[in-house]
Amino acid sequence: AEARVGTCVDGRYALDAILGRGGMGVVYAGRHVGIGKPVALKVLHPHRARDEGALTRFLKEARAASAAGSPHIVDVTDYGTLEGGTAYLVMELLEGESLARRLASRGRLPLAEVVAVGVQLARGLAAAHAAGIVHRDLKPDNVMLVPHGGPGEELVKIVDFGIAKVDAAGDDGVAGTPHYMAPEQAAGGETDGRTDVYAVGVMLYELATGTRPFDAETPLGVLARHAHGDYVPASERQRELPRAFDGVLARCLAKDPAQRWPTATALEEALLAVVAPKRSRRRWVPVA
Repeated sequence: AEARVGTCVDGRYALDAILGRGGMGVVYAGRHVGIGKPVALKVLHPHRARDEGALTRFLKEARAASAAGSPHIVDVTDYGTLEGGTAYLVMELLEGESLARRLASRGRLPLAEVVAVGVQLARGLAAAHAAGIVHRDLKPDNVMLVPHGGPGEELVKIVDFGIAKVDAAGDDGVAGTPHYMAPEQAAGGETDGRTDVYAVGVMLYELATGTRPFDAETPLGVLARHAHGDYVPASERQRELPRAFDGVLARCLAKDPAQRWPTATALEEALLAVVAPKRSRRRWVPVA
């Protein structure tokens, strides 16, 4: 990976530094050599170049992010292959921090910030779902907070659609992160937009309380808790949280998808009603 720093991809994109590494590939900070625009490039690991499943997931990420066309979803601008068939994606370079890092540094967030993050997540998901895309791996690591607008205002960006379900093409096995995985996904069942709503509910609970609703010593134990366990209401962990917030979370975290908020837009409206019952649903809600 380090050997690529300082090189040029396809004669167009200079790789300046490594931003992060994952199981699928390496993400670099770079720039378009012609116009100097900063970009991020995700390059598939060379050993996965002949892995048809990995290539499919990589291309799926490019198509999913582009199809949604939301300011709350990272913009993917290009896709190509290098020598040996190694694939790469070109994305907007996000200046900010992940929701996971924000949680690690602050422990939990005030309700107004939790709602602001939730509302923007819901707006991004509404666009994705309208385009036939279910993310299926929503978690704090896959949410970025980017400075935007006035002082203290931030834009929520959803990233990493690598295991998305696109255009009802069918699920490709059980994939996701146990702490944020809905029961039907863990069981290898059918997933839809309500699967993402469940994951948002887990994140909202974690943001507001500093703890996850379901935990155990092993990944299988966590999945069992999601499927059959109860959780402590958020207002019992943090007394200042209103019961109305508990109600929003209860519908997000229902075991049966039919009992959840039916759409991301319905979740957005419910969250706004918690902090400002008379506020217009379309009003801009800053993170901080």
